[in-house]
Amino acid sequence: MLLTVLMTVLFMGMGLMTGALFLSFRRINMCEQTIEEQKALIKHLNKRIRHLEQDVARWAMLSATMYRSNQNAQHTLRHAKIRMVK
Repeated sequence: MLLTVLMTVLFMGMGLMTGALFLSFRRINMCEQTIEEQKALIKHLNKRIRHLEQDVARWAMLSATMYRSNQNAQHTLRHAKIRMVK
């Protein structure tokens, strides 16, 4: 009887330890999966940031071109007014 109780407790303890080990491996696997998902998200965000930087560079060039064009137009207009006055 005592031997049966001891064996039952032993097997229950082994079962609990095996279950805990399984859960810890599952948790580690979930953490790795989360890390992989985070890596994929970071890669996607880096790509999006690069595209936004390119968009900003394009807008800056367009803005500078428009500014220069506007300055040239004002300069031409000033000279035209001076010529018209003279």
